[in-house]
Amino acid sequence: GKPIQRSGGFSAVALSADGRKLATANLSAEIQLQDIANPAAPLTLATAKTEKPVDSLVFGADGRTLLTVTTSETVQLWNIAEFNRMTALNQSLSDSSGVKFTYAALSPAGNTLATIGGDQAVNLWKVSDLAGPKPAPIATFPPEPLFGGIRTEAVRFSPDGHCLAVANTKDGVQLWDLTDPAKPVVFGLLSRNDIPGERVDSAILGPDRNFLTTTSYDNGVYLWRVRR
Repeated sequence: GKPIQRSGGFSAVALSADGRKLATANLSAEIQLQDIANPAAPLTLATAKTEKPVDSLVFGADGRTLLTVTTSETVQLWNIAEFNRMTALNQSLSDSSGVKFTYAALSPAGNTLATIGGDQAVNLWKVSDLAGPKPAPIATFPPEPLFGGIRTEAVRFSPDGHCLAVANTKDGVQLWDLTDPAKPVVFGLLSRNDIPGERVDSAILGPDRNFLTTTSYDNGVYLWRVRR
């Protein structure tokens, strides 16, 4: 199809798991949701405004929820199941909790949210709790002593939602078992010294959790076997 253009340029782009929906955000703090089942003729389904430009967009696995993280480090969940509507499921998580966030990830089932706070700690939230006036995380991973205080770069759920990979620019990658989300347990650590090239910026567990893929700032991609 023809290239999709947005006034003000793109700040973030995401594709739904089924490949039928495209979410884009521009520098004017506007989100646009499109149906691209026919790539030659994209259909705009809905638009919404945020206080600040969005720099991260993530679809829920079922395509009914959209997660946004803005440049002002606020997190918002949107209901996109209704045709021609985008409805905020919660007030800005940063406003309700008093914490700023630099990154967020939604579990494949859409019931758990992982965020990285300004203190570099990772927090887990029940999505069903976010509509309340004062949501509280169900678990917090302290950045010390496991991480050295340098930027926690990204978090990513495993395809089954039972594990979380946490990438840190100094210490490498940690793998957490979330069988009991309230009591996460570290089961794997990939030291920064073991990773070739520049510092790691993302980590993804494979479907069977036997393999881990990491990427680094020098554009390197590495595949690792996970032994439990």
